[in-house]
Amino acid sequence: MKPILIWGATGFMGQSLVAGFLAEGWPVTILTRRDPGTLPFAKNPNLRVVSLPEDPATWDFLPNVIVESDVIYSLAGVSGAVASNLRPIDSLDGNCRIHAAFLSYCAKAANRPHVVFPSSRLVYGAPDSLPVAETAAVRPASVYAAHKLCVEHYHQIAASRGEITYTICRISNPYGFYEGPPGQGYGFISDLIQKGLKSQPVTLFGEGEQIRDYIHIDDLFQALKLCGAKNSAHNHIVNVGCGQGISIRQAAGAIKEITGAPIVHVPWPADYLKVESGDYVADIRKARHVIGFEPKFRFEDGLQDLVSKHRQNELGHVARGENFAQAIAPG
Repeated sequence: MKPILIWGATGFMGQSLVAGFLAEGWPVTILTRRDPGTLPFAKNPNLRVVSLPEDPATWDFLPNVIVESDVIYSLAGVSGAVASNLRPIDSLDGNCRIHAAFLSYCAKAANRPHVVFPSSRLVYGAPDSLPVAETAAVRPASVYAAHKLCVEHYHQIAASRGEITYTICRISNPYGFYEGPPGQGYGFISDLIQKGLKSQPVTLFGEGEQIRDYIHIDDLFQALKLCGAKNSAHNHIVNVGCGQGISIRQAAGAIKEITGAPIVHVPWPADYLKVESGDYVADIRKARHVIGFEPKFRFEDGLQDLVSKHRQNELGHVARGENFAQAIAPG
């Protein structure tokens, strides 16, 4: 079994992938520019950690790592639509520059790995109709979304040159248990639950009527795993979501029923309104056909799972003499 190579293993999706593959007995190599020592899987004997310097120009050793793996998950990047518009050069360096460099090292490795790249539903912008298929027009409304689309093209160009194969996953809104700090670009629902469990108000912009397609992190892991395992996924773009829509207001209402936290509506901040993409539901028929993906979690079941895990985590912290507010406070 060749190791699965995961670049960007310390974030929400990365932690899920690493933990999932390790649980299935796969050897995993992670590339990281952060210290992974605090992660729950850091001492797993099947895990190899390769530290990356900040400057991609110093990654000359990388082809020797890449050549050991047939499948790569390329998750690294800077997220946040609003932040990207405020700091576009940071987004350019943290997305386009590092992926262009990484793909150049894939070319030097010359083993033609299969690269799974998690793009975003945001490349579609405000869709003309629902559900949104892969053939829909792309109209990024943020620098972040434009850079995601740019990196998609990098992978397609590298594949056309015979340097890699790829699967590009345009992912909807993932949610699930995550022990990292809130507000990292993923896990909006998780953030609301954390607030609810601390009896803090669940804050919504406007009326919260915009529809989202929420996918449970366990379903997302299965989809990404299939994209790496199936030859039929090679050189395809696929939407990855639940395929069902629910308004943010409905999602907050479900959280209120479980936690009792109040819902507070506030006006839209101008910077957020500029990147708001409106309603979104993924058409996942291609994912079903190409990789055999079928989501298992309805939103209500996924929400119960998430709350249960947060409460179990709270009990663990209490058993260690910590209080819950300290345990999940940001920073």
